[in-house]
Amino acid sequence: MEAYMQEVFYTVINKEQIIKEIAIREGIPLPVAQSVYLTLENYIFELLSLASSVDKVSLKLFNGISIDCSYKGEKKMIHPETGELFETSPKIWARPKITRYYNRRLNGYFNS
Repeated sequence: MEAYMQEVFYTVINKEQIIKEIAIREGIPLPVAQSVYLTLENYIFELLSLASSVDKVSLKLFNGISIDCSYKGEKKMIHPETGELFETSPKIWARPKITRYYNRRLNGYFNS
């Protein structure tokens, strides 16, 4: 039995395409849509940057799509190859979340 490779195509939609489509659908000038999108992007970044060791941030973008941020403090670790002790720098860790309900909506479970 021979195995056949199936070609897979990916549709990539970039932010310029989204901005252009929003401008068309809402009937607003493209520069206005670009300005609103950029403001939204910067505001989301500011909100996610608020995560700290005492406050986690959960940003609900749409019904079923969110971004959760948590703060990871400094940690002492031992390098597995050299055995050296080193400290990691503190960082904010963002994770996207897509609910089961949203995935089911994508797959038409709720079309009646």
